[in-house]
Amino acid sequence: CDRDKLKEILMNLISNALKYNRPGGSVGVSSYREPGRGLALTEVRDTGYGIPERMQDKIFQKFFRAKAKGTEEVLGTGLGLFIVKMLLEKMNGSIGFSSKEGEGSIFTFTLPAPREALDRTPQTGAAIPA
Repeated sequence: CDRDKLKEILMNLISNALKYNRPGGSVGVSSYREPGRGLALTEVRDTGYGIPERMQDKIFQKFFRAKAKGTEEVLGTGLGLFIVKMLLEKMNGSIGFSSKEGEGSIFTFTLPAPREALDRTPQTGAAIPA
């Protein structure tokens, strides 16, 4: 696993979770292994504005920016999630998400995990106030 790529993936996902969160919301990050599959899973979740259902199929497209009520003044290029997806694919990983407008989003990505990483204790990060 390339540390620089992984850092960029996490920075993009956490940055989005913070930018698209409501005042007083929270952001959480957790990582664990998927039993029997040799994969490490990481989730970045927020209690933000969520992604409107009609825009969800475009969320990983280059330059696409979802617009939900409350996000009108959020600045961005629409490249973050596109870059995340491309980096994960280069590392034989994948990304998916679930989101409900007005409730927040959970982005989950998987990467192949070396055997020694699978033997470690699962890690869960504390919630980050937005």
